[in-house]
Amino acid sequence: MAAQWFYRTGDQEFGPVTGAALRDLVLGGELVPESLVRKDRDGAWVAARRVKGLPFPAGSVTDTPSPIAAAAMGDRATLLAVATPAVAARDDLANAREIVQELAGTTAATPKATRGRRGLVLGIAALLAVAVVVAGIVAFWPGTAPVASSDPNNSALEHELNHLKQELAEVKRRREADANSDAEPTDEQNTDAAQNTSDTPSAVLRSASSSPRVLPSELSPPQPAAPPDEPTPPPTSAPEIVATVRKALVFIEATAAGGDTTVTGSGFVADEAGLIVTNHHVVEGAAKVTVTFSDGRRAPVTEWVAASVGTDLVLLRVSVRGVKLTPLTLAESLPQPGADVLAIGAPLGRRETVTKGIVSAIRKGSEVPGGRDGIDEDSVWIQTSAQIAHGSSGGPLVDSLGSLVGVNTSMFIVGPQKGNVPFNYAVGVDEVRRLLSSASRSGQPLASLPRSRKARPARPTPNESRAVAEALAAAQAAREKRRLDSLQRIYEQRLVIFNNWESTRNRALQIDGQLKAAQVVYARAEAAATAAKKNGVAIRRQVQRLENDLLYTRDPAAAERIRVRIQLLETEYRSYESKFRQAEAERNEAYEVGRDLQTKLQVENGEMERLRREADQLETEWLTLMDPWGNLSRGAHERVVDVASQWIVLHEKNPLPYLVRADAYANLGRFNQAVNDLNKAVSLSPNTAGPLAYRGWAFSTAGDYRRALADFGKALQIDRANATVYLFKAQTLAKKRDYSLAVKDFGVAMNLSPSDPEVLRAYAFFMATCSNDGYRKGKKAVDYARTACELTNWTNWSCLDALAAASAEFGDFVAAEKWGAKALELAPEQARSPLRDRLALYESKRAIRIP
Repeated sequence: MAAQWFYRTGDQEFGPVTGAALRDLVLGGELVPESLVRKDRDGAWVAARRVKGLPFPAGSVTDTPSPIAAAAMGDRATLLAVATPAVAARDDLANAREIVQELAGTTAATPKATRGRRGLVLGIAALLAVAVVVAGIVAFWPGTAPVASSDPNNSALEHELNHLKQELAEVKRRREADANSDAEPTDEQNTDAAQNTSDTPSAVLRSASSSPRVLPSELSPPQPAAPPDEPTPPPTSAPEIVATVRKALVFIEATAAGGDTTVTGSGFVADEAGLIVTNHHVVEGAAKVTVTFSDGRRAPVTEWVAASVGTDLVLLRVSVRGVKLTPLTLAESLPQPGADVLAIGAPLGRRETVTKGIVSAIRKGSEVPGGRDGIDEDSVWIQTSAQIAHGSSGGPLVDSLGSLVGVNTSMFIVGPQKGNVPFNYAVGVDEVRRLLSSASRSGQPLASLPRSRKARPARPTPNESRAVAEALAAAQAAREKRRLDSLQRIYEQRLVIFNNWESTRNRALQIDGQLKAAQVVYARAEAAATAAKKNGVAIRRQVQRLENDLLYTRDPAAAERIRVRIQLLETEYRSYESKFRQAEAERNEAYEVGRDLQTKLQVENGEMERLRREADQLETEWLTLMDPWGNLSRGAHERVVDVASQWIVLHEKNPLPYLVRADAYANLGRFNQAVNDLNKAVSLSPNTAGPLAYRGWAFSTAGDYRRALADFGKALQIDRANATVYLFKAQTLAKKRDYSLAVKDFGVAMNLSPSDPEVLRAYAFFMATCSNDGYRKGKKAVDYARTACELTNWTNWSCLDALAAASAEFGDFVAAEKWGAKALELAPEQARSPLRDRLALYESKRAIRIP
């Protein structure tokens, strides 16, 4: 809204008018410099000459400049007059100091009080410059002052001038930030209005000299004010957060000595000088580390400057000359459980992959399951539901503002291979802050990076070895005895549960029969009551019609006949009324009996459900002791057949033991028995994808690809998101040499279950051994197989076999021999023959080709 101005001419007041109209009045001569004007009705009256922006003619402002101001305008005579006595310069210096102090004290004023002051500040700057000249003249003018070195007041004057110059420069900078370029008359009248107030800027200005200090506008031409910098709003949505964090992301490739293995990971920029934060295990033992930034630039890591093995963190330095890096902002504190977070990294080499989740809990290092050797027990970790996979290590975990709250470090799998439960952990931001504070200026070479602390058992003496062997044998015997005792207890408890369940079931069946009988009685009584009521209503209607006829009958004989008929109908009505009451009583009694029986049946059903849960718990405990899946992985297939057969006796309607036994039969080469068990499992669970998938795999193993693919198609109709079905189908298509379709299904299985070691192993083995050159990818096969080995803690022989095949395809036959020998060592006896053949190929520097 435009300002409103008022002005006075003589004793009359005029207005309101706009600023533009006020300027027209000045141009027309109606307003002179001494005319009184005010802004708004509540403003103070001031002389028009004090309102900045009014176009008064030059020389019309009658205020007399101060000596220093006159000198600034080029009045040399005045300059010489004031330069002779040194005290005059000191007096003007004191006045200037008061003005500067007054200006500095009002920097926090309101916008209205600070607008239009730039001319005043620039004028004071000019005064200060002239004051320096005056001081020089006072110090060196002949006959007016002694030598500066002999007069301490002169040196003090120079010191004061320098100090005043610094203060004025600061005031000028602060004032220019608040300047206003409005073309209308400014709010300077508000600063001059309170003429009787001693602490206002104008009062200080007037008291600074005996003559009015009005600075001419030529010394301070109006300049447009620079717009203030607007603060950048924090990101609010996940895409905005990712776009902000992306600039600080890096992809890390760490190559061991000799170039035999390369580990990939993630990291982020910690400062503009080239410091990178990542996990210690990503670069541990590496001879060469390369960092790739989000824009594609690559830079070698020259050294490390800080490391914390206990929190799995390391601070690296890269050389990036002439490039400005964007560091990641650290959060001030750890997030609360339930807060939204984003994990960003490069799982399996797929850069800038984003997963979303929440903070599940804040943990100590001692609470992290499967923690690394030497982890600090008091370190702070974040457990999150945001998925972290191999390759995400070292990437940032950020909050809803895009600030770093943790460093993605590890993902642990809990549970059997099917239906795994992942636990994701990130090192807390406080640990990152400690790492940065411990960074040294001078770095160290990668070869000197400290290694993880691993316990090394001492070599036992022969006597100790015998004692250890005896102790191990005794412990094994004790464990076996406890296992057999537990099995015996389970059998006994299951027998008790079965007997109780049978008796409860018999009672429930008896109650259910009584309830059905009561329901029959209730239904019969309900029908009788309904019929009696219906007949009674019909009789009452007949009686009403006869009574109406009786009113209009004049024949006495006819009237008598009607009365007799009415009496007979009323007798019949009372009979139906009695039947209705009797039926209603029977119905109510049957209802009460049925309600009691339903309550008893619910109790019995609840007891059977409790017994069923106890039986399920015993079954789980029994399976843990019998360990059918462990025996399968160890190749003890005969033992698996025995365990699964006992399991079927316990639960003949459960399809799972049939699947387990079929797997064992297939490994033993007893294909017909395997198919029989799989058919049974499919019949018990026809709407489940698992039995169909495993039956299809059995057909595929036997070479019946048509029936195998038919079962896989049925399974996918039931469950389109089953990674196992796609895996079995891909392997079957690879056997048929439909490689393009096989690669497509392998990719679907990877997307559905990127952390399943079996999927990673199978895909890696395919890429390493495919007979078609176009589908072999040695480096990617090595990455996938290594990840599968890490997920299985390097104890799964089939994953090690895949890593050996991938290393051979990659050309690293030393690693191929190493991993092939390890797989042969861990494999069951019946699986060792092909592994020996493959190891011989690796020793002869040849890779595997599966036709």
